[in-house]
Parts: sequence; structure tokens; C-alpha cells
Amino acid sequence: MAESATSRWMRHLAEHHARCRETAAGERLLVVFDIDVTDLLEAHRPHAGVMEVIRWFQLQPSTSVGVTTGRPESLRTATLRSLNALGRAHRVHFDDALLQMHPGGSRGDRTATRADGLRAFAAAGYRVVAVVADEPGTGAGAEAAGDVLFVQAPIPAAGDVYPLRSLIPESALPRHVQLVWHGVNDLANRRQFLASPVHWGEVDVRRDPRGELVLRHDPFPTPPDGVVEPPSRLDDCLDAFRTAGRGVKLDLKDATTIDDVLRHVRRSGLHDADLWFNGRVDTLGEHTFRRIVAEHPRAVVQCPVDLLGPVAATEPDEAKQLVEAMTHRGVNRFSVSWSNPHARLLLDRLDEWGHEVNIYAVPDLEQFLRAVLLLPRSITADFNFPEWHYFGRGSGQRGLYHRYQLATSLTPTTDVA
Repeated sequence: MAESATSRWMRHLAEHHARCRETAAGERLLVVFDIDVTDLLEAHRPHAGVMEVIRWFQLQPSTSVGVTTGRPESLRTATLRSLNALGRAHRVHFDDALLQMHPGGSRGDRTATRADGLRAFAAAGYRVVAVVADEPGTGAGAEAAGDVLFVQAPIPAAGDVYPLRSLIPESALPRHVQLVWHGVNDLANRRQFLASPVHWGEVDVRRDPRGELVLRHDPFPTPPDGVVEPPSRLDDCLDAFRTAGRGVKLDLKDATTIDDVLRHVRRSGLHDADLWFNGRVDTLGEHTFRRIVAEHPRAVVQCPVDLLGPVAATEPDEAKQLVEAMTHRGVNRFSVSWSNPHARLLLDRLDEWGHEVNIYAVPDLEQFLRAVLLLPRSITADFNFPEWHYFGRGSGQRGLYHRYQLATSLTPTTDVA
């Protein structure tokens, strides 16, 4: 498939920045965005994805982001306030010292203002490595002048975004964000997981009609459509994870299983550093959480808090008290669905209150990368990322799995997972 113009400029920018980092030890690198701030503020949003691109560069070592604009200097305070309001949801902050504006009393020529801004950045001790402009009608492309890459970024079409997979390689993912492979409930998904470098795998634990603990997302007794093999046993899973040196995240669906779950975990020999328990407070109850913590005090103990979104938005003090009540029961990490309309607010609040956060239900690679940029403590995803050669099947909820086809001349409909 041919590479799009949008993907191409982002790839050029990422590769150029990486080369500059290798040759500029000790220097302060600067990526400059020349933005038509007037149009941006009038629309109340930047072009889709530009804030994520800025966030990525702000996270890179020895790298800052500068902004040039033809807006007059007299509007500096209002411009900074508006830019930071736009960036807040993406954890982007614009520094006053890194905003260059037209010195006159009215809007100035963007090209001249940009040139003046680049000289000012250099005089302040920054090495400008790239300049990204969004001027309409200039097309898309990237060309270097010395060691500075000048990029004309195309304006995305309606409904399109700047694809982060062209900017962020797998090798550059933040090491302190724990990754969790969701729904490792069947042998095929387990093989995919164990063949990956992902440390944590999540399984759904239920008791089957015979009383045995098995891995299954949906409740018994009705089998989901398409399921033909019996569910995997918890014991077999724990043994496989321990042998492979992986961590297991146990999503407990029923409080009555806790005695047997803890017994199986003891038998497995897994240590607290590789144990993670997850469950709803209203399902497991306070006693179950206290049991887990008493036996595994250094394990991750997590519960979802999606229902707290509206409370966190309107009554943050009340939400904080509810969260603290859960920590007293032993919960040490809170989980938020990526589809929750209050997801970013909850992440900010929980961070502010000093709690670790897991983001879950991340549907694809683009959304995964957007979640990564917010730097939660962990992210749980199906790893349905064929672009990175990960073929996660998913948990089998409602009998549904991700399916993949081999694009070969042999069997076009061959299912690889």
C-alpha cells in the first residue's frame, strides 16, 4: 500500500529528529511549529492529531517544542492561555519563553515572523532541528536546509488524523508504562502473547458448571457462538506464565472463587511482582480485596472506576473521598476505560491524588499510541496491532474474536489467529 503524504512527513520528521539526537549530545534540541494561531483559536481546536505530535516531542529527551505565529505581541497572554487550554486534554503545555510572536501591534507576515523566531531561539541556546508549518495550499513535503528540516504538513481531510504510528516506533514506547495483553483466555491467544515481549497477560477467571476454575470472559451456562474448544484451565495458564517468566493479571468475575484462586496461585509459585488482581468493588466486596492484600501485599490490586467520571467532573472532593475509601480496602491501582467520556479527566484527577491508573479497552494501534502519550501507569489492550505484527484475538466477549487473513496466493482466507 502506498504511503500517504501525511504519513510521509511524519516519518521524515521522526527519522530526522532521531538522527539529530544521535549527533547532538548535550545540546538543547527544538522542534518549531509555525501555527496560524488565529484560525486555530477561532476553530477552538487544532488540526486532528497535531497536539499528540507536539506531546510526543515534548516527551523526548533534550527536546522542546517552540511555536511561532504572526499574531501580535500584544496578544501574548491571551494566546498562551488559549493554547494551553487546547493542550490540557493532551497534557501539552506551551512555555512563554518558547512562543515567538510578531513584535508589531497588528498581525504580521508569518514567513518573516518565523525567520525572526528561529533566530531568537538560536540566540537563546536552542538547536532548531525542524520547522513544521501548516500553511494551506502549500502541499506536503519535507526538505532540509543544513541540519534543519522544513516540513509542510498537509491539513487532514475531514475525519482524518495525523497517524501516530508513522511517528512513534514500537522501540520508542516509554519503558515505565506497563503493557497488558488483554483476554489471554484461549490457547491461540496465549501463543500470540507468549511469543511477544509484553510482560503482562490478563485472563478472565470463572467457575465452570463442574466447579473448576477456567478462563472465560462471558458467564456460563450458555456458550458463546463459535466457541468449539473447552475453556482453558486456570492451573495450566499459571504454569505457562510462570515457566515463561510472565506476569498474570487475574480478572475475577465472582467473589466466591477467591479461596480457590488464591490456592491455585500459591501452588503456581508465582511471586507478588508477577501478580495482578482486578475486579469490581461491587462484585468482589471489601472482604475479597482484604483477603488478596493479606496474602499478596506487594501485588497489584485494581478496580475500575468509570462510574466516578461524572462525580470527578462536578464534585472532585467527593470523588477523592470515594477513591481513598477504596485504597483503604487495599486497592492500589484504578482502571479507566478509554471509551469513557471522562477518561482524560479521571486520569488527571487520579494522578493529582497520587494514584496509579490503568487505561483499558483501547481498540487499535492509533488509540493505543494516543493513550501512551498520556503516560498512565499501565495500558490494557487486545494487541490487535497487525501493523506491528501482533495478532491478539481478544477475550472472546460475546463469542467475538479479532480475525486476520494472510495476503498470499496460497489461501486468501487463511485465519492466522
